[in-house]
Amino acid sequence: MSGPDQTLIGAALPRLEDRRHLTGGGRFVADLAMEGCLHAVFVRSPLAPAAVTGLDCDAARASPGVRLVLTGADVAAAGYGPMPCLTPVESRDGTPFAAPVQPLLCRETVRHVGDSIAMVVAESPAAAEEAAARVAVDFDERPAETDPARSTERAFDWETGDGAAVDAAFAAAARTVAMTVVNNRVVVAPMEPRSLLGLYDEAEGFTLHTQSQGAHFLAGILAGVMTVPRDRLRVVTPDVGGSFGMKLMSYPEQALVLLAAERTGQPVKWVGSRTDGFVTDLHGRAQISHATLSLDAQNRFTGLRVRTRGDLGAYASTMAPSIIARGFSRVLGHVYRIPHIHLVVEGVYTHTTPVDAYRGAGKPEAVSVLERLIDRAARETGVDQADLRARNLVTADEMPYRSALGLNYDTGDFPHVLQRALAEADWAGFPARRRASEAAGRRRGIGLGL
Repeated sequence: MSGPDQTLIGAALPRLEDRRHLTGGGRFVADLAMEGCLHAVFVRSPLAPAAVTGLDCDAARASPGVRLVLTGADVAAAGYGPMPCLTPVESRDGTPFAAPVQPLLCRETVRHVGDSIAMVVAESPAAAEEAAARVAVDFDERPAETDPARSTERAFDWETGDGAAVDAAFAAAARTVAMTVVNNRVVVAPMEPRSLLGLYDEAEGFTLHTQSQGAHFLAGILAGVMTVPRDRLRVVTPDVGGSFGMKLMSYPEQALVLLAAERTGQPVKWVGSRTDGFVTDLHGRAQISHATLSLDAQNRFTGLRVRTRGDLGAYASTMAPSIIARGFSRVLGHVYRIPHIHLVVEGVYTHTTPVDAYRGAGKPEAVSVLERLIDRAARETGVDQADLRARNLVTADEMPYRSALGLNYDTGDFPHVLQRALAEADWAGFPARRRASEAAGRRRGIGLGL
């Protein structure tokens, strides 16, 4: 058997889908059309948190073109369960993971703006919108907490690393440098909004057409929520117009359109609006980290302590706890030789849209904390930020390298990468470029991160 074609090593892989997309041949969920398709709209809460003290859907049910109105009571009667969190994190003292129940449709309370209270299914999107506006909801608004720094509703308090060793490193250090890094909450806003087309066939079961990053993964979650056998549920993913992690996860609307398809006997489609997306798509980041780095007399890193508060939002989403804990920890030492690390992560709830994986799933947040801390150390020691990094990088001769948090680095030449980056960016020539910019009345900056 012949070996790999050496001409392909380092070459760009052919993209088979580009011509179809560039010539308007993309096939997204909103493009799917089926005879007799009904359309869904969700009634969302404008307040949070609040008790739901009254719900009247009679006017909506009597609206022209309406085929179905579902509430939380209907969902419970159908035997559907709440949304699951697949990665609970236990606290360091053994306290079990704590999480508020996330219903598919809220009955007694809403915890964030956008929480769904009812689902209206009609013969057209316009008819569904008009009927949804006729759903009357009474609320008793409660005080809201949106700042994770002030939240007292804790999910877990987790740690990894060696706290005693870091204490000793700090005690012996020539210098310690500390700072607080806020990694702000972000809205993902993909080009293609979340969209669903649900089908039900008595013989074959349920079929859901939706964007995803793993159809089988999503089908397994949905089967559990709907309490149906896994082989009675199929998820089909056509083209996907952006995801970045947030379309990997499960959402209440997915099970609800399938329930509606079963109840009506017709296909049911939901295409989310930008407003839906901003308040119901899973957000990213939302962490506050207090970090301290110790250095010896030769400006070598000797210890790192980080205490992070991660905002889970109103509910614990599919993988959110592990993202802000284990995901964050996996690259905390990054490419640097730091012999002792201690990390404590608190997961807390706020009355905001839930948070989950987004572009790196906790790892960019950890790298950001450490790289900014190193920049602070460079300023306080007077050492060039590139030189400070260079003297602390794990070298190729040290491979395989085991980090302070137990991760194995099998290969890598980080000093070579740094030197090549500095050369190609003309790092040494930056002061001259800055002076030229200042002379022209412009500001110029430069940053470094590995």
